[in-house]
Formats: sequence, structure tokens, C-alpha cells
Amino acid sequence: MKCTTLKVFLLIVNLLLIFVLFSCHDTNANANSNKTEAEAEAFFESPVYISWIEKKEDMESYRADVDVFAMNSRTDTGAVQVDSYSMSIKKINGKTYTRIDMQEPDQTGRLRSIVSDGAEMVMFNPKTSDIDFRIGVTNPIPQELDFFSNETMLSKVNLSFIRSEAHRLSFNILEDSSTGGLSLELPSRLFTQNNGERRISTKALFDINKELLNNVEVITYLDDGTKRTATSYPIYQEYNNTYIKTGTVHIIEYNVPYRLPGLEDAKIYNSPDDYPKISKQEYERLAKEGRAFPAGEMLFGDPADLSYTETIIEKYRNVEINTIKNNAFKVIGGF
Repeated sequence: MKCTTLKVFLLIVNLLLIFVLFSCHDTNANANSNKTEAEAEAFFESPVYISWIEKKEDMESYRADVDVFAMNSRTDTGAVQVDSYSMSIKKINGKTYTRIDMQEPDQTGRLRSIVSDGAEMVMFNPKTSDIDFRIGVTNPIPQELDFFSNETMLSKVNLSFIRSEAHRLSFNILEDSSTGGLSLELPSRLFTQNNGERRISTKALFDINKELLNNVEVITYLDDGTKRTATSYPIYQEYNNTYIKTGTVHIIEYNVPYRLPGLEDAKIYNSPDDYPKISKQEYERLAKEGRAFPAGEMLFGDPADLSYTETIIEKYRNVEINTIKNNAFKVIGGF
């Protein structure tokens, strides 16, 4: 799976500004999901450098250097790095602004930056501030979910406010004192449905004791009957008795309900070690006879089953709190 600059940015913007539109952790995950999740969390064993330059009670801005890794369960043996960028977030006059600065040039050799206020997105040249294009951000927050707009999930959340607004709107909310979890279900009618897709459920799970977002789960059925359970959950690190977000794991499972015909007797290879091996000399002999060819992409699992799991890991290297100035967002905010 390849992540383009725009795709990665839209993922970040939607998660940070309108996270309820994206999917997150399935609290009833199967063993395979748990294994994938454990492998992803291994990326966060090393501590992240965090600095709070201007120690204030409130977090006014947030900046991080981010490395993005991706893996497809049917073609990859492990996660590989696909992108790297710097992310800046700041709330100005009650509105949350997000900026992404790519650390590698694009195909033209130019660096690109993107900034958004949640309603509009601008791509520009960070050296000259020349704007390449300006577009509206799709899937804006439904009015009923405005109480989420100030919750960027970078640290503690206002659970009391979330509780009161959820009760006022008659959303399903359940607290389990034994596990310390608060589960909130958001009506599917509030969300724009993509063509051929039918959203079944959207749930957010919070940790009551730590006052943190634990995960959000979105289940969707595609037009061919495929069930997609997308998973996103933040990773936090404690800093001066405060939990700071230092990464995110996205796990998207596709459960295809049908099988491809004619592959009943196909061999199943679950790892590179399962594939038969021949010597270099044998390969060269068979190649000369036209009976051997360079291998393409290896496919793991049952060839007749099109189900697969995508994993995207965003790992932060450095985090800075309250260092971003307003003019970092001047191309869209006019500061």
C-alpha cells in the first residue's frame, strides 16, 4: 500500500479535526487483529522526546515530526516507511488549524506544505507562500457533533462536557465502572455516506480514569457486501503528569464475503518461508527453457479469499508544546 502526500494529510486532518468520521479500535477484535495491533505497538517501545517550551496550564499548540509506516497483510512481511512530515496544530480564535510540512520533495523536486482550518485546505510552497491550489474539505462535522470540534485528542479530553452533550442529544452512552471505560455511539445518519457504502456503526471509547480517547470504531459495508472494520487509536506518553499523544495506529480490516472460483486447489503460502526454493543455477536453466520467470509480488494467504488487513502507523519522533506562532497558518488565516 502506498500513501501519497495528499492521502496522508487528509487522514491526519480528518482524524484530528473530525476524528469521528474515521474508524478505530474494535473492542471485540479477533486474534489476528490483536496480533496486528501488538506488532504495531512495538513501534512505540522507545520513548519520544517531548518539550513544553512555555509551561502553561492549557495546550495552545502542538508540533511533531512524524514517520509513517504501512503494511498489507497479503503482500508485506512487515511495516515499511512510506512517508515523513512535520505536523503543527494550533487553536486560534476558537478554530483549530493544522499544517503538514513534507520532508521530502515531490516529483518536481519542490517541497510542499498543506494547511487546513477544517473547512478548507491549501497546498503551498513553504519558501515563497505561493499557493498551488485551494479546495474545500469534504465531510464537514455535522452540527450535532460540534462538541467534538475542540477535542483534538492530543491529550486529556473534557469527559464531563462530552457526557452532558451526548445525553442532551440522546446519543447512546454507556459507562463501565469495572473497566473504567465510557462508550459513546454516534448515529450513522449524521455522516455523509460514500457511493456504494453503508455505515453500520460509529463508536468512541474513552478511558474514564485517565480522561483519554482510547479508540473509535467505524463499521461499514461496501457495495459488494464486504465488511470494513477500520481501527484508529492514539498512543500516549506521560510527561510531567500529563499524557501527550505520540502516535496513532490505524488498522483497516476488509472481510470479503465471497471466494474467487477456480482456486479450490491453489496452494496457500502464509510467509516467504512457505514458498518453494530453487538454486540460482536451477533457475537460470529453467529460465533459458522458458519455464521460469522473475517472481512478482508474493501473495500470502488463501488466493481465493480477497480479505486483507491494512495497517498504517504514525510514529512521532519529537513533540513540542506551545511553540507554534500564528503566522505558520497565515496562508489560510491571514494572520
